Amino acid sequence: MDGDRIMRAFLLSFRWAFRGVGIAMRQRNFRIHLAVVVIVSTLGALVGLARGEWLAIALACGLVLCAEAMNTALELVCDAVTRERNPVIGQAKDVAAGAVLLAALSACVVGGIVFFPILADRLFGCPGTL
Repeated sequence: MDGDRIMRAFLLSFRWAFRGVGIAMRQRNFRIHLAVVVIVSTLGALVGLARGEWLAIALACGLVLCAEAMNTALELVCDAVTRERNPVIGQAKDVAAGAVLLAALSACVVGGIVFFPILADRLFGCPGTL
C-alpha cells in the first residue's frame, strides 16, 4: 500500500510539472524563446549537425528555456506577495531577467560557434573556422 501511495505521488509530481510548463508557455517571452528553438532546430536539421553540435545546441536551448521558466516563477511569486512597488522585489525581478539575458547571450555564442563555420562554407565556399 505504501508503495502505491509513493508511486501515485511520483506520478502526480509530473502532472504538476507539466502544468508548470503550460503556465510558462503562456508567457510571451517563453514563446519567443520556444520559436527560436524551433528555428534553430530546423536549421540544424537542414545543415546536418553532428551529434556533438546537437548536444551543444540542445543544452544551450534548454538553459534558456529553464532560465525563462524560473524567471516566470519568480515574477509570479513576487506579484503574489505584493503588487505595490518594492525596490527589493524590483531588484530580484531584474536579476532574474538578467539571468535570462545571460543564458540567451550564451546560447547565441554557442549557436555562432556551431553554425558559423557550416554556413560560411555552404554560402560562401570558404571554410569558416573559429
